Amino acid sequence: MDTARAHCRNGVREYLVWRVAEQTLDWFCLEEDEYRPQQPDAQGLLHSRTFPGLRLPVSVLLTANAAQVLAALDQAPTDTTSA
Repeated sequence: MDTARAHCRNGVREYLVWRVAEQTLDWFCLEEDEYRPQQPDAQGLLHSRTFPGLRLPVSVLLTANAAQVLAALDQAPTDTTSA
């Protein structure tokens, strides 16, 4: 069974794929029964639609440095109205 169909069947609204070899993160959001890729904003942040306020800094995540990731998340805006 296709992974995306299994996610949809189980009610997964968003999922993230970390393609290590390609040094790429892919974020997919469920829209009208189809997963569509989301693009980072101008600051390089991916925004969750399911968890308002969750913004993931792509370039920092790809470093796999936990301290840098936590620091970047601490600096993320706390306004949840634009998520």
